[in-house]
Parts: sequence; C-alpha cells; structure tokens
Amino acid sequence: MLKNNDISFVASSSSTNYNVSETNSFNYLWKESVDFLHSAKSNRRNISDLIDILSKEPFKLKKGLIEFWIPTFLFLTRDDFAIFQDDMFMATFTEEVLVLISKKPEGFSIKSFDIQGPKLDIFNCYRDYFGLEQKTKGSKSSFIETVKPFLTFYRDLPLYAKQTQRLTSNTLMLRDFIAKSKDPEKLLFQELPTAYGYKETDFSKPATITEYTNLIKSSIKELRSCYDDLVGRFESFLLDEYFEEGLDFEIYQKKFQFRYKHLRRHLLMPNQKSFVQRIDSQIDDKKAWLNSLVFGVIGNTLEKITDEQEKVLYDNTKNLIAEIDSLNTLSKEDFDENTEKVFNLKIDTFNQHTKDKTIRIPQKKNKQVIETEKNVKKQLSNDKITDIAVLINLLNELLDD
Repeated sequence: MLKNNDISFVASSSSTNYNVSETNSFNYLWKESVDFLHSAKSNRRNISDLIDILSKEPFKLKKGLIEFWIPTFLFLTRDDFAIFQDDMFMATFTEEVLVLISKKPEGFSIKSFDIQGPKLDIFNCYRDYFGLEQKTKGSKSSFIETVKPFLTFYRDLPLYAKQTQRLTSNTLMLRDFIAKSKDPEKLLFQELPTAYGYKETDFSKPATITEYTNLIKSSIKELRSCYDDLVGRFESFLLDEYFEEGLDFEIYQKKFQFRYKHLRRHLLMPNQKSFVQRIDSQIDDKKAWLNSLVFGVIGNTLEKITDEQEKVLYDNTKNLIAEIDSLNTLSKEDFDENTEKVFNLKIDTFNQHTKDKTIRIPQKKNKQVIETEKNVKKQLSNDKITDIAVLINLLNELLDD
C-alpha cells in the first residue's frame, strides 16, 4: 500500500501543468501518465492502453499497483479530459465510475481537452450566447457548463419539435446532431459548425464568429417556436373555416359552444359526442383547449403529432364537424325521439335542383321498413356502383312526387 510520503505533487484543476518532485520515485510514472493524457488530445485513448504501457518495460508495474494508480491518477486529473463508457460521454466522475474502471478498464476511454486557437473562439462564442464567462482555456467543468444548455434545450422541446421535418435544413441538422451526439466535444467543434457549412479554420475571423452565432440563434428560435406555429396553424384553420380571422380565443370558444346549443348530444355516436364534449369544455387555456379538440379528431395531441397526422387533421376535422352540423340541424326538428326516427337526405347532381329533405318515420313502421328493405335487396345486382345508381334514381323520383 502506498503511504503519504511515497508521492508528492501538485495537480492543477484546470490544466496539465503538474509539478512532481524530482527526487520522487514516481516521477517517471507520473510523467508517462501525463504524456498519455496529451496523446489523447487528437483521438480518444482506451484506458487499457495505459495499462499495457505500465505493465511493460521500463515500468513493469504489478496488477495491484496499476489498479490503485490508474483510478487515482484519473481522479486527480479529472478536469482535463472527458471520459466515455462504451462510447457514451459521462458528465460526472463518481466513485462508482472509478470502481467500474478498475473492474473493466477496456470499457472506458478518455479524450483530453485541446481547446485553443479557433476552437477557443468557437467555445467562447457558445459561452457568450448562453451568457457565460469567457475562458482563456478549456476544462471539463467549463466544457460541461457550455454543452449543458444545448442538451437541456433539446430535452425540453415538445415531441413535435423533435420529430417534425418542417424546418430549414440547417435547423434539422443542428437538432439531429444534438439528439444523436455521443461526444460533446465533437458536437461543439465539428458537428454544429458542419451543419452551417463552416470549418474550424473559418473561425479565425471575428465576422465569421458573429455570423455563426446568429445562425445558431436563428435555429434555436425556429426549434423553440415550431410547436407554437403548429398551434397557430390549427387555430387559423378553425377561424378561416368556421368563424372569422382575428377573433380572440375567448370569443371563438364561446361561439363554437353556442353553435351546438340545441344539439341532441345523447343521440350522437361516441366519437361525435366526445368531440362536442371537448368543444363544451370550460378549459381557459387556448393550447390545452385546442389540443383537446385535436385529440378528439385523431387521438393525438399537437405536442405529439407527426407531420403525416397534421396532413389529415384538417380534413378529418372538417368531416367530423360537417357530420355534427347536419345532426345539429336535425336536432332543431320537432320530433319525438322515442317514437320517431329522423333522417336528412340531400342529393346534388347536374341538370336538376338539389334535393334536401328531412324524413321522419314512426318507430311503429320499423317492421314494415325491414321487410321492404329485404325485398328491394333481392332485386339488386351484385355490382355496388350500379345498385347505388338505381337507389339514387328511385330516391330522386320519390322526392319529386
């Protein structure tokens, strides 16, 4: 077991400027480990690579010492690299992680921070956008502080914003890179600039940094607002089809509810009744009320709707409201629902006037209706279109009488 006087050093928390006693027997071990960190600046290095180095000449360390040394060294220098488990970035360096490294080092790799030159300009560009202090060098804490707003921003987006394709190509790339990225350093310095057509060397010019910042702002704004735009499109559809543009929510909500004041709700089909109940809801939040209507039409809310569902939403809403409007007209007829059935029949065709008639049939005639229907069916052909044409012709004649 190592004692306190076996090794003496001072480790900076934000750089790899380590001072090791020249007389210390661990000097070369420390230097070799630091060199390993430096070698991981351009590409990730697996921790098992360091084990191989320390197991061979000139060190030939025994397994027990290696199992102690590597977690200790990594913990002391934890602010100078990012650690990955099976290609997944780990934001926190806990005791549990150290235990896992000891048990399965081949499952972990590190990538040292090399944030300088144009990279540092890009880095501070992000920090400026999120209102963070400018840095002269990168560290793990400042790196996580910088990348976290991107990840939090994406996490808090509605599902619609995460899956819609109704975005500009740059914004789609930004969203997809954030969603799929496993390496935050690659995300900040390669993937996001690539989404806007930039290379690292382009950021040596202040004008490029300003331009890039504005593009990032624009894409984030587009992602944040695309759900509100969807809500606005559905609201505009309702106003355009059934009311008038520019009405406040409280006004058109009451108008919609008044529209079905005399509707015989208990006679509606389940989906029609559910939709009318949603219209009647006293929800005073516009988004919540509109989402309730949408769910009544397609079984999904605007937050979760797909682009394909939006395409059918408007047609399905029109069809459902048309059904309810027709039944609303019938509800105004003076009929006894316990003793009568009521129908509305409308036939439109060229060269003839529109036939629009409400038909009331006493319930006591139901047996006669069924028997006549059976006899008519026996006379019909097996061709559906022909049979429909025959019945329409008969209806036209009967309605003319």
